[in-house]
Amino acid sequence: MARIPTDPLFGAWDNVFWAVADPANRLIIDHLALGDSAVGEISHVIDASSSNTSHRLSKLERLGLVSITKTKSGNLIYRLRPEALQPIKDWLQRFLP
Repeated sequence: MARIPTDPLFGAWDNVFWAVADPANRLIIDHLALGDSAVGEISHVIDASSSNTSHRLSKLERLGLVSITKTKSGNLIYRLRPEALQPIKDWLQRFLP
């Protein structure tokens, strides 16, 4: 996966589009749209190692697309932040009737 762009002109919209351009990230977003999940389950969905999945989730969290909650037992649970996808909806609505 490509590095997260750091150019200050690279706005929030571009960050969201950049994140969803990756097929594995879209699978993660689709999965989390169904409900909260742990790394192991997400790894299975995208057919990747836990390490790779954690790395992806970390990037999605930095971009504001995913939030992380730590359970009492120390497990990390990931949740989609659907409001972060608003830039895509706003942009597409310009072209839809």
